[in-house]
Amino acid sequence: MKILINRIIILILFLIISSPAFSQYWKEITNIPAPYNNNYWLEIYISPTNSNYVWICGFNGYVIRTTDGGSTWRGSQVPNANHLESINFPTNQIGYVSGVEGIFKTTDGGTSWT
Repeated sequence: MKILINRIIILILFLIISSPAFSQYWKEITNIPAPYNNNYWLEIYISPTNSNYVWICGFNGYVIRTTDGGSTWRGSQVPNANHLESINFPTNQIGYVSGVEGIFKTTDGGTSWT
């Protein structure tokens, strides 16, 4: 009887974990354009006022961004930077990214950096 109950519990757990409702929260992003699609990413920032705006920074001085909730992505490269590990946007146009090489600023939503 105890073995039967254990098997039923395992079956129920398996059904819960394998159900679409359980895995709906994670989805791989596959539409990042080259050369940004083969990078190692270290930080993500989601605008608290509009979750359609997302910026991600990482190695090679790369920053990618979306303004439509991930339907499309654009990338840029911060000059003289390689290892970017922190990103923040006080507004949707003004943002900061930092790493080993220093702190960099954008005033155009992440298209260009100084």
